[in-house]
Amino acid sequence: MKSYSQAATFSLTLLSIFGANASSPIRMTPEQLEFNVNTEMAMLRADGTFAQLAKCSNKSEEIIANGYKALLPKCLTADPASIQSCYLTGIQKITGLSKTQLEICEEELGPDSSEQIELVERQLEELNIEQAKLENNDELSEEDQQRLDSIAAQIDELNGQLGSLYDAQESESVRDLEIMNAEMRRINKTLESIEKHEAHNLPTDLEQPWTDSPPSFAHLPENEREAKRSQWVICSNMTTDATLVAETIGSVKRQPKAFAVTDEQNQQQLRSLYSASHGTFLDQIDNKIMEIGLKQWQQAHTTLGTHNVAKMAWEWCQAQPSIQFVNLDDSRL
Repeated sequence: MKSYSQAATFSLTLLSIFGANASSPIRMTPEQLEFNVNTEMAMLRADGTFAQLAKCSNKSEEIIANGYKALLPKCLTADPASIQSCYLTGIQKITGLSKTQLEICEEELGPDSSEQIELVERQLEELNIEQAKLENNDELSEEDQQRLDSIAAQIDELNGQLGSLYDAQESESVRDLEIMNAEMRRINKTLESIEKHEAHNLPTDLEQPWTDSPPSFAHLPENEREAKRSQWVICSNMTTDATLVAETIGSVKRQPKAFAVTDEQNQQQLRSLYSASHGTFLDQIDNKIMEIGLKQWQQAHTTLGTHNVAKMAWEWCQAQPSIQFVNLDDSRL
């Protein structure tokens, strides 16, 4: 279930499709507003948000959905700084629930896949730290060895959970993308159908370290271990963004009549997302993401091709000095 703050963030993400200025009230054509409203309504219905709000408020799902649909145009065209408060105030009026009651309602549905992934990754990080400290001991007691065995078993179990959660997150992303494409195509009836490309089967022995959890790096001093773990996670995120950019550019270039944006508009929007204006090492990461996407888009329409793009991003990122990744916030990636 999306909270009101998640809905606000989601709205800004949708609006970025149209190159909206995030520092001023959004200006959209009636068609753009219709697209945003209908897409967000479909996504919130699909993820169970309306059903959960109806359950918590003892109102029908239809009443909740109709109220939300009436609220959206106001929030979507509000000053970005006030979008969150627009959603909160509006949802409270629709449901009759207080902010605390809304938070409880959200918790009852349970965390979404992103929140679960964050929780498992945090647990893995704590276990890796504990494992590294024990392994650095010159003499391990029997109790220490038992604890190490227990940690190894827990890490294996959590890695299995993480794999399932990544699959669930990918399914959610595919669902949301399909909803957006369906709505875009409904409004733009003249668009061609998007071609589907056959995926190459990846060799079973192909290494994809960016899909694994960070190792413990137990052989390194503690400060270097932390830097390497951070680098591993950020490089993993970078591979996702590089393949996404390459696939997006390639899709529009190969089938210009299948999308509602031109190649130039598409690239401009991507550059606004990877704007290299953070004043940190993210600047170089952003630049490299765009560079790889623009050079490798031709191969990024098959499984093997996207693997090669990801590998290119991974190898560049892993070759950078680990110190660059200390305290680097890559939450945007």
